[in-house]
Amino acid sequence: MSRFAETKGIPGAQESAVWQCIVTAAKSHGIRLDPRQPKRGVTALTGKAVVTKQTEVEDRTAEESEAMSALAAERFYERMTAELDEADEADWRAATKQKLEELQ
Repeated sequence: MSRFAETKGIPGAQESAVWQCIVTAAKSHGIRLDPRQPKRGVTALTGKAVVTKQTEVEDRTAEESEAMSALAAERFYERMTAELDEADEADWRAATKQKLEELQ
């Protein structure tokens, strides 16, 4: 993919259509590509850097998703703990109130 801009024999008017066909085929096989067509004169190294940058972005996005999931789980745990504490306190108050009524 990084050498697409170096290909020869594809008429200029069809380059965009050919690139979109490649992107669609790659996507159908689970390969994610930058949908922007590489420009003529771009070296293979630059193309590789684009793929690396895309991979880094995907990795960062996965890490952020994991962090958000962990934060959501932690907040859920805190909420459940608080609700249990409130329920325990309500039970204690009800039991204490009943004992006080029995003493009167």
